[in-house]
Amino acid sequence: MAERSWQTLMRNASHDAARLELLELRPGLTLRARGTGCERLARALELAALPAVNVVSRGASGVMVCGLRPDEWALLGGAPNVDALRAAVGDEGAVIDTTASRVGLVLEGPRVREVLASCCALDVRPRVLPPGRCAQTLIGRAGVFIAPLAPDRYLVACRPSSADYVVRWLTDGMALVR
Repeated sequence: MAERSWQTLMRNASHDAARLELLELRPGLTLRARGTGCERLARALELAALPAVNVVSRGASGVMVCGLRPDEWALLGGAPNVDALRAAVGDEGAVIDTTASRVGLVLEGPRVREVLASCCALDVRPRVLPPGRCAQTLIGRAGVFIAPLAPDRYLVACRPSSADYVVRWLTDGMALVR
């Protein structure tokens, strides 16, 4: 498969301020649930409850569960049993394979928050958005969700169609804070 232009950009996306890398988000699932379907999904993921909006939990097999909306969660990575999740939610929701609809980028480094501040309006300081939280925002005009993985390490997930645009914004931000 041919390399995309944003992947070429990323090879050179390392500055003193921050470094940008691709993160494999396989599998990627979107969960929609209501009522008792939420409780059954939480049990299937070995969680006490599904995370609230803008909260991240780690489920069974290392899966990252991000609360996107009151009835929607993104599951990233790990090895979830998709059939068990579909059986758990039953007719009170859906389990949708969104692996191909998200690109994961990891931005890390000593000035990562300054880079993000140059690209989006979200306050990413640790007291506002600490590890264990996530938020949806815009980088430029592209919708993304951001989740701190560690104090100087952030996951930025976007649609593949906007990956080139987001990578360009982030690399420009890295150049600004050199």
